[in-house]
Order: sequence, then C-alpha cells, then structure tokens
Amino acid sequence: MGLLIARILLILVIFSCAVCFGAFLVKGDKRYLRLLGQLIKYAFLLLLAAAVVMAAFRIILV
Repeated sequence: MGLLIARILLILVIFSCAVCFGAFLVKGDKRYLRLLGQLIKYAFLLLLAAAVVMAAFRIILV
C-alpha cells in the first residue's frame, strides 16, 4: 500500500513539474521557474526523509 501511495505522489510531482515548466514556456514568467525549483527541492527532501525512515526500520528490524 505504501509503494502505491509513493508512486501516485511521484506521478503527481512529475506532472506538476511539467505543468510549471510548460507555463513558463508559454507565459515567460519567472515565478513558474521558482515554483518548479521549490517543487523539486521539497520532493527531494521528502524522498530523503522517506529513505532515512526506511533505513531506520531496516536497522531496527535486523
């Protein structure tokens, strides 16, 4: 169940990044690039936090 949620969130992040980049290409507004950078940054931080939690569970269970 957790992997399904992770895949759905990954698809949503990729889709929102594509929309932000497309909006930047169409409108030329730099705010969309800033939003894209924030999306990528926070998605990376969330991925890092999930990896730390999974590693901690593996260490505890072994």
